[in-house]
Amino acid sequence: MTSEVSYEYDDLGRITLQKYPDYEHEYTYDGVGNMLTFTDGAGTVAYAYDDSNQLTSIREPGGTCPAAGFPAANSGCVLLEYDDNGNETKRIYPAGAHTDTTRDAAGRPTRITAKAADGTTAVDIGYSYAAPGSGDDRTNIQTRTSHKEEGIIAGAVTTYSYDSRNRLTEADEKDGSTVTAAWTYGYDNAGNRTTQTRVGDTGEPAGTIDYTYNDANQITATTDDTTTWTYDNAGNQTRNGQTGQTITYNDQRQATTINGTTQEYFGGGNTDRQSSGTTDYENGALGTMQASDSGAANKFTRSPDGAGISFGATTRHYYVADHIGSQVGLFDGTGTAIGGYSYSPYGEERYTGTNTPLESNTLRYIGQHQDSTGLYKLGERYYDPSTGRFTQMDPSGQEANPFLYAEGNPTNWSDPSGLAVDWREVGYQTTAVAFGLVFSGLLGVGAAPLCVTVVACIGVELLAAVGGGMLGDASASILWGREYSAGSMWGL
Repeated sequence: MTSEVSYEYDDLGRITLQKYPDYEHEYTYDGVGNMLTFTDGAGTVAYAYDDSNQLTSIREPGGTCPAAGFPAANSGCVLLEYDDNGNETKRIYPAGAHTDTTRDAAGRPTRITAKAADGTTAVDIGYSYAAPGSGDDRTNIQTRTSHKEEGIIAGAVTTYSYDSRNRLTEADEKDGSTVTAAWTYGYDNAGNRTTQTRVGDTGEPAGTIDYTYNDANQITATTDDTTTWTYDNAGNQTRNGQTGQTITYNDQRQATTINGTTQEYFGGGNTDRQSSGTTDYENGALGTMQASDSGAANKFTRSPDGAGISFGATTRHYYVADHIGSQVGLFDGTGTAIGGYSYSPYGEERYTGTNTPLESNTLRYIGQHQDSTGLYKLGERYYDPSTGRFTQMDPSGQEANPFLYAEGNPTNWSDPSGLAVDWREVGYQTTAVAFGLVFSGLLGVGAAPLCVTVVACIGVELLAAVGGGMLGDASASILWGREYSAGSMWGL
């Protein structure tokens, strides 16, 4: 579907209204470009900021935020606190459940702890980095300690190893000296995964899988195949040889069926998906805001940067995320811990709690949408966590290997837009703003800086679709420790 969508903007090129055939989204901003409200059929989400333009509260439709103290149970309010450098240090949910993030001098998270309203620990994850002078990349996480994490032995420590090209080669999880789970990866010079070895309780069968590629960096065979791998003339993967999953495409590179399930879109590309089988989506500037199936609607509340805050049909459930944005825990509106998720390094699901909200939630690995097919919808492309690759080539045509995900470093980087890597490193956001200013001028899309990351600027087709600035003054909105998920902003 390529029509019946219109957009309106203010004088600074910021989107104020999106009109779809069956719904509308409205946006308002303050004088420096911060988003103040988002309104859809469910009501208005209101955002408040401090004098440093840091987001301090998110009030859901019908919700109430307190003048002091923590939000009441089922109040529909989330509060945020920051350190002197603008890094988020605390997130407070209804009834006083909260997440605390401890950081080192460089602003990197060293511990993320989530506690329920009654004080019990729901999630507790520690991180360490290479010491100065060690010779290792100091931006890479070296260890992850699962003090409390879904399905993982309490206190287990995962040690990460990287090669000279900064690609993840090993993740060893140990309980003391005992290996409880391990993943080992090998790569060729083009960055393709040549081997994967799983040991222990990884959530997938143990053993080694070898991969073979052609000159176009397409997988042609693995030692775990059940059928042949196939591709169309545009380089899109049409059949997965391991699972037998099939995908068909139209001449706009849109995946029109996945395992026989029909996919429909607004505009060109895969970004603004209208439906998948019987599931209908409402997308906006912040991402997918609603997914409905047979009349049951899952509504998502998002922050101004597109990150998931909560979801639910009739009751709200609030996300707890790890350092890279993967959802690892949930609280309900009374501050009760519901359980969580754990993943392999490349996003294969390892454990999921048994409570119904955990099963119905679709925002999981790096906070993005997982289809019933097992694929993740990352903006413009679909990602397969079992292979650690995209099923389609990078549409920019600028990548030497157009199928790679996060340049082989999923522990530290992500690609929520399907267009470019999001480096979650201190200093990256400043670079992103600088690139945004340059690209906005080159593309001639308005006087206000519109690109909040390099990702958004690369998506020329997407920029044309929205006619300019989604969020307007990026420099007023991006602060240290508040990475923008560009994939979310372009709809999922």
